[in-house]
Amino acid sequence: MSTQNNQAKAAITTVLDKWITAFLAKDVDALRRLWDDTYEGLVYQAEEFPTPLVTWRHIKHYYREVLSKTIEKVEKVNRTGLWIDVFGDVCFGYMISDFTMKIRRAPELYNGSVRQTFVMRNVNGSWKIVHYHESVQTVPTPAELRLDEPDPA
Repeated sequence: MSTQNNQAKAAITTVLDKWITAFLAKDVDALRRLWDDTYEGLVYQAEEFPTPLVTWRHIKHYYREVLSKTIEKVEKVNRTGLWIDVFGDVCFGYMISDFTMKIRRAPELYNGSVRQTFVMRNVNGSWKIVHYHESVQTVPTPAELRLDEPDPA
């Protein structure tokens, strides 16, 4: 692996760390700054929406709305897995994180494991998010799956 690739992965990890820190703090402006608001093909697929948000206006307002009206407090976000791959000035980062948050008017804390894919591009030396997708595992992995076994003859 090249030094340049290692430096890119370190910078991308820093962006993902900033995302976690900003989300924990419910810092709308910090989350917005991580995005490339000039990119025409933005995608934000939030778990609670059936279709993605595809304009900067909707994405920036989503952070304002969900963090001020839906999520009362983010108790924890602990990254348990991280994979990064870099393709020149584009990369993807895939994280798995355990989370706990208090949703307004919900009687119990909302928690689980969230899978997050971030696609970023390098803009003037800074990695910026252009695509985000999150999903929460809702069905347990069946115990009988044998992914490491060869196909039957």
